[in-house]
Amino acid sequence: MVTGGTEEGWYLDPFGAHEQRWFSAGHPSKLVRDNGVESYDPPPAGHAPRPLVPVATNERDSGDTLWRADDAERDTTASGSLARADDAERDVPRPDSSEEAIEASSGPLD
Repeated sequence: MVTGGTEEGWYLDPFGAHEQRWFSAGHPSKLVRDNGVESYDPPPAGHAPRPLVPVATNERDSGDTLWRADDAERDTTASGSLARADDAERDVPRPDSSEEAIEASSGPLD
């Protein structure tokens, strides 16, 4: 089935075999979803008997709430220093990285 469009994303499965089917560049893919569980099933040959109906996206699908791995390490305080994100919530003291603090704990730096 070629829709001739640029459909991209989850649509109600126009073939009726599954709840939803992923479309890419207007073509149905083998990626399907039933009850929130994704699996593979190649689309049947021929044209779909039903029109395409987009599936409403939610936050889980949109990717808007995804963080980069290094975002979890960013400190949002004015100091600009890096800290674990959960340290700020637990009031965990940050180590002093100044040369004086290092020297005091391990001896002179040479």
